[in-house]
Amino acid sequence: MKKLESFSEKITLSFLILSICGFIFTGLLGLAILIALSIFSPLWAIKKGIVAVCAVLVIPYASIVAYWLIMKIREKVTEWYDEKQFQDVTKAGLISFMSSIVILAILFVLQDILTKFPLLNLIWFPLYFFIALLIFSGTIIYMNKRVLD
Repeated sequence: MKKLESFSEKITLSFLILSICGFIFTGLLGLAILIALSIFSPLWAIKKGIVAVCAVLVIPYASIVAYWLIMKIREKVTEWYDEKQFQDVTKAGLISFMSSIVILAILFVLQDILTKFPLLNLIWFPLYFFIALLIFSGTIIYMNKRVLD
């Protein structure tokens, strides 16, 4: 394994690790668990456990965000992202935002159509959060695929 030469490379690596964690652990696993809960759990169990399950899924991502923030604060620079990271975050943010409008519209229509199906009322926010994080992190990973090689 190549030794990281500079503090900047460590920041870039932690930025990519953050995106990978957001994509795989929080996004994909969050969606998988929400789908599994929706299919295999009774409504009362989902009501009781949805907040705890989502909190557990977000903890690793939040920990890496905190680590990245601490590293950026220690760096003592005025710019939080380098040029490439800024472009990637901007593009990923735009793609995520535009996608989230469509996703929220679909959830809104489904919730209106399925009024007798109270599950969607419980899981709409975690569902939206995990999908938006999956799209955002996936876009950043895709734009940085040459760095990962």
